[in-house]
Order: sequence, then C-alpha cells, then structure tokens
Amino acid sequence: MGRFGGLPGDLLVRLQVYDLADVTRRGDNLYSKLIVGLYEALLGTSVDVTTVRGQKSLIVPAGTQHGQVLCVKGAGVARPGVNGVVYGNHYFEVSVLIPSAEEASTVELKALQELGRLLGGSTSDHMRQQAHQ
Repeated sequence: MGRFGGLPGDLLVRLQVYDLADVTRRGDNLYSKLIVGLYEALLGTSVDVTTVRGQKSLIVPAGTQHGQVLCVKGAGVARPGVNGVVYGNHYFEVSVLIPSAEEASTVELKALQELGRLLGGSTSDHMRQQAHQ
C-alpha cells in the first residue's frame, strides 16, 4: 500500500510550458512591460494587468519613474514548497508615454507651462534639486 492509501509505484507527470507574448520568465518570476501615460505616472493610478493567474489590479504610485519596476506578488510561476505551493512574482517595468507637442491639447500645454512657472523655471532643474535633498 502506498503512502496515502494508493498503489505503490512511480507517478509520471508531463508538463507543457507555453510561451506568453510579452512575458519573460526568470526562475519562478515573470517580467513584462507596462505602458502608462504621463499624467498616470505623475498622479498615480490603478491599472488592470494580465498575469498567468488572471487579471490583477496594480497600483502605479504617484511619481512613478520611467524604468521603475512594480510587482504583483504571488502572480508568478508555481513550484512545490515545504508547506505547499509557492508562487513567484510578476514584475512590470514601467514605460512612461510622453505625448508629443502635436498630441497635447492647448489646455494641457498651458497647464504644463504653468507648472513649470510654479516650480520656478526648469522642471528638470527642480527635479534634480529634489533628488539631491
């Protein structure tokens, strides 16, 4: 009699792993790109992302930077662990989509110019100063 009351012997399991478009696997973790708009990155938002565990909500915090990596914990590849199944994570590298001057409306451009004025000149100079404090 086997360990759990079944017949003794070997259990053979055949797994087939499918490639997912735009998803890279490294160990138990998965990696994807996430494109967010300029205003979403500045102000923060919640976006629905597709994982191997289905749709998940991912918080994009206010001030998210281009290239920043965000994580959906437990949405990666499953593997056996000491106390059951352990799941890897799904990481999303953020690409901030900056609209061209032709795409931005007059109201948006004026608002950005006003923001620059409020920050006292160059927005990039202000951001560099903030980063060094």
